Amino acid sequence: MRGVFVPISIVFLSVLWTMGAIGLMGFTLNMMIVILPSLLICVGIGDSMHLIAEYQDQCDKGLARRKAMLKTFTMVGLPCLLTTLTTMGAFLSFLTVRIRPFRELGVYASVGVVTALVLTYVLVPFFYSFGMKKNARITNPANQKNRHDLFDRLLARVHWIVTGKP
Repeated sequence: MRGVFVPISIVFLSVLWTMGAIGLMGFTLNMMIVILPSLLICVGIGDSMHLIAEYQDQCDKGLARRKAMLKTFTMVGLPCLLTTLTTMGAFLSFLTVRIRPFRELGVYASVGVVTALVLTYVLVPFFYSFGMKKNARITNPANQKNRHDLFDRLLARVHWIVTGKP
């Protein structure tokens, strides 16, 4: 249940907070505002699902919740931050356009993606810090080979081709 609830909550709250920020900044609503929810769905769900998937992977390896969350932020926290910053920079480039609705969309979207990231960093650890404890599915490295599915094998093959035959 958490797997669906957390990303949707992040998107919903980021849209609400962005709309509130629009009012606080004194901007008016225009036709470009229609793009904002779908944009925040993509960014908010993407960041939160990266964190959730890595956290669940760390828990499956047998780490305790706290250590799994710390390892998750170590591995995925910076990439999520960097993608958000580059997305924000791209939308802030709309400020160079002379058309007012596009300039405002650049500000709306920038505020929205940062809000989605902040909510992801706060809500994912909060919601995944409690609940029933799961048994680790992978407790030793010998069992980890059984975990690889067709997609993992395909990616390993692509990696071998790219690195072995540049």
